[in-house]
Amino acid sequence: MKLVLMLRSKDDAIMKLDGDFSDVEFLRASSADDLHDVVEDCEVLVASGSIYSAEVADILRQRGGSLRWIQSRSVGVDMFVAAGVPKGVIFTNARGINGRTESEHAIALLLALMRRVPELERCRAEASWRSVEDREQFLSLEGRTLVIVGMGSIGQQVARKAGAFDMRVIAVTRTGDAVEATDESVSVDRMIDVLPGADAVVMCLPLNDRTRGLLGEGELAVMKPSAVIVNVARGGVVDQHALTVALRDGRLGGAGLDVFENEPLPADNPLWRLENVILSPHVAGAGGNNTRRFVELFADNLRRYRAGGPLRNQINLT
Repeated sequence: MKLVLMLRSKDDAIMKLDGDFSDVEFLRASSADDLHDVVEDCEVLVASGSIYSAEVADILRQRGGSLRWIQSRSVGVDMFVAAGVPKGVIFTNARGINGRTESEHAIALLLALMRRVPELERCRAEASWRSVEDREQFLSLEGRTLVIVGMGSIGQQVARKAGAFDMRVIAVTRTGDAVEATDESVSVDRMIDVLPGADAVVMCLPLNDRTRGLLGEGELAVMKPSAVIVNVARGGVVDQHALTVALRDGRLGGAGLDVFENEPLPADNPLWRLENVILSPHVAGAGGNNTRRFVELFADNLRRYRAGGPLRNQINLT
C-alpha cells in the first residue's frame, strides 16, 4: 500500500512509522508537481491544510484513482472544502491535537493586551516610561468577563486556562447547552446579547458559510471601547475591515490576531501600523507535543484503516 505525506512541517516522525507498518510504502511530496509524480496507486494522503489547494485536488481527481482516505494534519477543514476532495474518499482531521498550544497562545495574546506589553516594548525602545505612567491603564484578568465563541477542543482549553485567572467565562455554541469550566452558555444567535458585557472575546470556531464574518460591524458596535478581541481560529470568522476601522477609531481597546483573511498578511495592510494590535503569523498551534500527538492519532487511524474499522475524527465535508 502506498501512502503519501504532503506536509508543511518536517514529517520525519511519521516516516519512522514505516517500521511499524512494513507493508506500507511511505512517500513524500513537497509540491503539487511532486504529488503528480507519486500519487498514482496511492491509497492514503496525509496533508496539511495550508498545502492542499485546487491544483492538488485536480491532481487527485485526475491521477488518484486509488485514493481512499485523506488524513488532514490541520483541524480546520475550510481549505479542503474550498478546493474539493474526490468523491467517495474518507476524510479525517486532527481535531484535539492543537487545543493546548492554541489556547496558550490565545491567553498569551490576551495577557499581553491587558498588561499593555506592546506599549511597554515601545517604551523600552525609547528608553522612557512616560507613556505608561497612568497605572490605571493596566488591567487584570481577574473578575473580567471573557466570551469564547466556539467550544471545541481549543475553546474548552481556553475556558480552563481563563478559569485559572479567575475570569468569568461565557461560552457561545451552536445550541447554547452548558459547557464545562464556563459560567454561562448561550447559543450563537444570542451572541449579540452577551457582547456588551464582554471585556474580551476569543474566537475559536471553524470557518464555514455560517461562521464567515460572524463577528462583524454590528457585533463590534455593541462592545465596550475597552474590550479586546483575540482570534486564533480563522481570519474569515471576523470582518477584518470592520475590526480594523473599530480599532483605528478607538472603539475597541485592542486585538491579538494570529489569523487573517489573506495569509501571509500583506505588507500594505493597515493592521501592521495600529499600535493597539498584536500580530502573529498563524503559529498558535506550533510547539508543545502536537507532533507526537498527531503521529499517535495517525498511527491509530492507520491501524484502524488496515483493519477495516471506523476512523477517528471522520468528517463528512458536505
